[in-house]
Amino acid sequence: AKTSGIAWIHLAGDLDNSRIVKQVAAALERARDERVAVVVLELDANSARPDVAWPIAQLVRESEVPVSAFLRDNADRRVGLGACAIALCCR
Repeated sequence: AKTSGIAWIHLAGDLDNSRIVKQVAAALERARDERVAVVVLELDANSARPDVAWPIAQLVRESEVPVSAFLRDNADRRVGLGACAIALCCR
């Protein structure tokens, strides 16, 4: 099965709502179904609830599609520990 293309997931703002986990899960499933080559996960969160960041990190780590992180925050040029932890789980 041939893979091609890139899927981009932008998580804007802080990781402070459990709905974000469901959104990421759905986006990764869609990327798998569409056979994309890689998913880019853009994170600009300054803070994150552990019950939101850790499940996202698990989803990223267990994803069948390789995931790369793009950490950025144009507002204050900082990202929080939760976003960094997710990025470390990428492959």
